[in-house]
Amino acid sequence: MNQLPFPCYDMAESDIQMILTINDEIKNRCSASFDFDFTFDFKKYDSFSYNDVGRINPVISLNNNKSYFAFVETSYTLSTASRGGNRTYNEFQLWGIVLLKKDYGHLLIRTETFLDKVRELIAHVELNFEDDKEFSKKFYVLANDKTKAELLITQSFRNLIQKIKEKEFIIEIVESKLISGNKKIPDIQSTLCFLDFMKKVSLSF
Repeated sequence: MNQLPFPCYDMAESDIQMILTINDEIKNRCSASFDFDFTFDFKKYDSFSYNDVGRINPVISLNNNKSYFAFVETSYTLSTASRGGNRTYNEFQLWGIVLLKKDYGHLLIRTETFLDKVRELIAHVELNFEDDKEFSKKFYVLANDKTKAELLITQSFRNLIQKIKEKEFIIEIVESKLISGNKKIPDIQSTLCFLDFMKKVSLSF
């Protein structure tokens, strides 16, 4: 693993190989390169309220620096009552980032199967779409500014979300920066699903 194209510090060899494999798959489908200057504050996002965010490394820039994939090291604590305490786990997650053209406030969209606790995370109103009952049934849409949110969540945007083939995922927007992911260990299939979504969003929104 010498001369890697990104800093690896004390990364596990399995994580390094996973990153290299995913990077190769992305480059087979679009222009992409490692970006060593890009910074991002995931702590602004309620999706990370229950996780400690560590290093963000590496970051892959897609196309014309309008969208990115960030490998985010997160840690979380689980109770181990049988052992008389808690245990902390670390893992890398892959999150897509798209720089949008407008400020859409704070908006969260998630598939219905995620824990309802997320509904308490932001001062929000829940949006429903009477003209799209299938979408409303499948997704929770929470926003702190209904007017701004409705400018984004048009029928075309909802169609893009419906086409994501992952069973569970989160899309969260803070102002003009969108993140998408599923809080799982990265794999090729989910990466390509989010890549397709991000490319279309970056072109239209």
